[in-house]
This record gives sequence, structure tokens and C-alpha cells, in this order.
Amino acid sequence: MISAVSAAMRTRAQFLRFALVGCAGFLVDAGALNVVLLLGADRYAGRVVSYLAAATFTWALNRNYTFRAERDTKRIREWARFLATNAVGGLINWTTYAVLVAVSPTVFAHPVLGVAAGSLAGLVVNFMLSRRFVFGAQKSYRIDWTIVTLTLITCAVMLGSKVNPWPRDGWFETQYFLVGHFPGYDNYTPIAAPALLYRLGHVIADGMRLDLAGEFYVAVVLQNLLVLLSACFVYLTLKAIRVSALAGPVAVGFLLCVLSTGLPQTFYSESMVIFLMSAVVLIVAVMPQHAETGGARFWALTLTCGVLVGFLVLTRMTPIFLIPAIALLFFRRVPVRRIAQFTGVLSGMTLLFLASTVLANHARFGRYELTNSSGRHLWQGVMEIAGDDLLGDSADYQQLKALNPRIQGLNWWEIPPAGLATMADPREPVLASLSKQVIRKAPGRYLAQGAKKFVTTIGVAPYHFGTGGPEGHSNPLHRTDLLPSLASAMHGDVYTRMVGGVMRRVYIAFGWGYPLSILAIAITWLALAFRRDRAAGAPVISYFSFFAVLFFGTLWFSWQVEIQNSRNVVPYLPLWAIMLAMAAAYWWSIARTSRVVNHADAVDPGSADVQSLVEQRKVGAISRRDAPELMAEAQVLGGVFARHAKRLRQFET
Repeated sequence: MISAVSAAMRTRAQFLRFALVGCAGFLVDAGALNVVLLLGADRYAGRVVSYLAAATFTWALNRNYTFRAERDTKRIREWARFLATNAVGGLINWTTYAVLVAVSPTVFAHPVLGVAAGSLAGLVVNFMLSRRFVFGAQKSYRIDWTIVTLTLITCAVMLGSKVNPWPRDGWFETQYFLVGHFPGYDNYTPIAAPALLYRLGHVIADGMRLDLAGEFYVAVVLQNLLVLLSACFVYLTLKAIRVSALAGPVAVGFLLCVLSTGLPQTFYSESMVIFLMSAVVLIVAVMPQHAETGGARFWALTLTCGVLVGFLVLTRMTPIFLIPAIALLFFRRVPVRRIAQFTGVLSGMTLLFLASTVLANHARFGRYELTNSSGRHLWQGVMEIAGDDLLGDSADYQQLKALNPRIQGLNWWEIPPAGLATMADPREPVLASLSKQVIRKAPGRYLAQGAKKFVTTIGVAPYHFGTGGPEGHSNPLHRTDLLPSLASAMHGDVYTRMVGGVMRRVYIAFGWGYPLSILAIAITWLALAFRRDRAAGAPVISYFSFFAVLFFGTLWFSWQVEIQNSRNVVPYLPLWAIMLAMAAAYWWSIARTSRVVNHADAVDPGSADVQSLVEQRKVGAISRRDAPELMAEAQVLGGVFARHAKRLRQFET
């Protein structure tokens, strides 16, 4: 008790000293800013110079005053660590300053006020990071530079990317239907997780007294945060399933691919769904190590996963397949009782979310429904085969055909009355009935059409979001061009062009590499299926098969029931990235182990020559240091290496 009180008092004293140093740093910051402004620098570049000067000054004072007893003997390393860890607080500091300068004439005229606000915003963050990662006994906590890199990439791209001001598919507008009564209105887009996200953006923008354009920028920041978290979850998932060597590069590549599509700068549901999917996958990856003992952490993860899956199913129905797939993955990996508890919670939470939404939609729209678009989506799945041979005896079909003789192949919004409707669409029940008739009369043709769409679309990279114009979409700002990037709003047009050029090249590379990656994943899946351990008590499916079944199965189902659309791939890109890393690790392990086997076959492990090589720390190209890892790989890869296990043990000693 006494030690806890003493530690709290010590922390409080350190914070007060840190704050005093921050005040002194503010004076240096403000003075340096005024100096560089007098020398002719603009307000934004000058702020960067003044921040670096103040950061160096505060590091020196904190080293010799605030954390004197815990300082590092290597000054340059400590200074670099201080600047790196305080970059987060610095980002908050500079962003606060820049936003206030951009929106407030008073701060623009007196930029020192912006400096003060920025310094206050970054103070607490800087103290926590400095105390934990730079000074003191807690500096043993290592900075995860992959997370830092992902954060910096996201911020850099977000600041230099333009914003699409034309919300698509009604997702942005769903926030306005969260609460209230809207009898007769259409419910084409389900009111789900994106509605909560955009409502949060609206509340933040309203608190900052921003207009609708400002609200768009706030929503974009939130969406970039979700994409960043998705990349972090992919990274942590790969580390959890022991693909650590590729975790960082794959997470960075995944983030760049998603950012290059322009997704976070537009208003689709995919930003939220990709976050939910990656979070569920991370929980599934770490759950087996917590399932044996149960306890609070097991139940916290279970309830969290239940909420995430519930929101996923509400937003995109196809993730319902997660529940049986998870049960199959956990079988023989997790106690049966825990599997029943985990999947039971997931099923119960999902049913609760669905039932609550149905009741809420009855209160909102006067109809018991999840969405009012199932018929229109079903029509997208049959429109290519819906013709006279299957629907010739339908009065509804003949009535629609009288309005447009070439109805076969038309999407639902092209069928009279063409276009989108605010009130409940009269085509919905008609198209639902016709679609079900087609499926009942020609199930084989329907499945064949779905298979054709799957084969022709699975290797196509997601299209670039937000490149079209306002035609046919909501245009609340009445704009004909994109909103400028945050950097452009701060006179960074050159930076915006640079980011745009880099992202275009990344997207081109993504488009070329994606089909090759799908082929590599498919080949790896087949190879693993042939080499699967079929011994009694072995798990039913591997993690790779779990991800592959979810990825390919849910995409097939999506394209079976509606139009083929490469955008449907985006929510499952976390699965794609994880499988790609696992495939690369698998083939690399086979190559390395085969090389060891070849060397082991070529020599006698007991000979003087081999003993000499061992003493030299090498056998062929493999060091003694790698021998335990190679032993583990040999055991994992199967019985083909069993006869070499004894020889590999020679390299451990």
C-alpha cells in the first residue's frame, strides 16, 4: 500500500515537472516560430522548425530534471527515442495547431494561440510515452516500429488524399435514421455499424462547430483510423499464428493496398467491415491460448467477438458463416465445452442484434425487416438468366417487359420506374417474387451462373473507390469536383500531387499482383490439403484452410446472390493478406528444410568432416543458430522429414 502511494506521488511529481518543462518548451516553441516567421517562412513550415527546436530543448531538460535518475547513458539514442515516441504527441500538437489556423481567423492572425492549444493537447500523451519508452525502468518496453510505421503511412496518405463528397449507396445517410419514425421510407441500405460510425463523426463535427464539409473530413479521419487498426490487427494476427518474420512487411503491404483503393476517402461500408473482420480474425487467432483456463480474459474476448460478429452480420449478411467455421477450426484445438460457450455467445449475440434491428425497423419504417432490398439484390443474381423461357407465364414479368422489352440483363435500377426512390421501392416485392421463381425453376443454371461470376471475378483486384462523379449519387454539397486534401487546405498542393502519384503506382502494382497472389494462395491450399495430417485426434482443418474457406466461400456466396462486383473483395482483404503471408512462409520453410535434407543426405553426420563443419557453425548454408527452428519446421511439415530428424539433432549441440 505504501509503495503504491509512493509510486503515485512520484508519478504526480514527475508529471508536474514534465508540465513545467513543457511550459518552458512552449516559450522556446513560440520564440522559434516568431523568429522563422520573421525570416520569411510560412506558418506551417515554420511550425515544423519551431517544434523540432522545442522538442530538443524539452528532451535536455527532462533528461536532467524530470527523469534525472533514469536517464540513458547514450544521449543520441535517447534523443532519437524521445523524438520518435513524441511524434504521436507531436502529430496531435501540430494537427490541433493546423486545424485552428485553418478554421479560426483569430488563430490565423495570432498563431501563438494555436501553439498553446497544440502544446496542451500533446502534453499528456508525451508524458505517458516518455515515461514508458524513453526514460525510467519502464524503457525496457520496446517500441513496435511496425505499428509506428503503419501509423505514419496512414497519416501521410490521409493528409495528401482528396475526399469524395458524394456518399454512395446511402451508407452515410443511415446515421439520420438511427432514431425517429419514418413511415413509408425505403430501407435499401441496412442501418448497421456504419450508421454508428458516421453518427460519431456528426457528433464530433457538431462539437467542433463544423459544417457538412467539415463533417466529411471528420468521417474520413475516422475511416482512416479504422483502416490503420485493421492493418495493426493483421500484423498482430500473423504474430499470434507464428508468422512473425513476415508480419511487418505484409501488414505494411496490406495497408498500402487498401489505401491505394481510395476506400478511406469515400463513404462506403467497407471501411467499417474490414475493421470488424480483422478484429474477429485476431480474436480467433489468440483464443486457443486462453480457452484452456477460461477466466475473465476468455469471456471478455468471447463477448467482444460476439458484438463484432453481430455488427458484421447486420452490415453484411455473408459473415454469418464465421460461426460454423470458427467451431470447425477450434474442434480438437479447444475443449468442447469452450467451443460450445464461444459459438453459443456468438450465435446468441447475432440473433439478439438481428431481432433488435427487425423490431427497431418496424418502429422506424412500419415494416418488420432487416432491409428493404433483398428482392433487388436477388434480382442481380438472376438477371442474366431471367427470360421468357423461365418467366414467360408470369403476369408480373409480362407487365415489366411491356415497359421495357429488353428486360433480361437489366439491373434493378434500370427497370421502370428507373432510378432510386426515397420511399419504399414498388419494384422490391415484384423482383423478389420473380427472382425466387427463376431459382426454383432453374437451380442448375442459377448455380452455374454464380460459378461463372466467381471464376471471372475472384482474380480481379477491387476497383478504385470514389473516382466517378456525382451522377446518380447523393451530392449534399452540390459539388462537381472532389474536396481538397487536408494538405491542400494547408497550402500543400505539391504534397497532395506527390501522394496521389505514389498511390496510383501502388494501386497499379496491386492490380497486377492481386491475381497472381490468388493463384499462389490456391496452389498452397491444394498442397496443404494433400499434406494434411490425417492422424487420429488431429485438427479437422488448418488455420490456412479456415481463412481460405471464409475468403473463397463468402465471396462465392456474395456473387451467387447478387451482381459480380470486385468491391465485395475488400472486407475479406485481411484474410487475403494473412493467407499470402502463410503461403510465403510455407514455401520458404519447404525450401529451407529441403536444403538441410540435401546436405544431411550428402554427408555422414558422425564423420570428422561434419563435426568440423559444426564447429565452424555451418552445415552448408544453415547456421547452428537456425537448427532448433529447422527442427520445429521439419516436425510441422510432416513425416517426409522423419528420417532426417536424428541428423538435424546433431546441429543443436
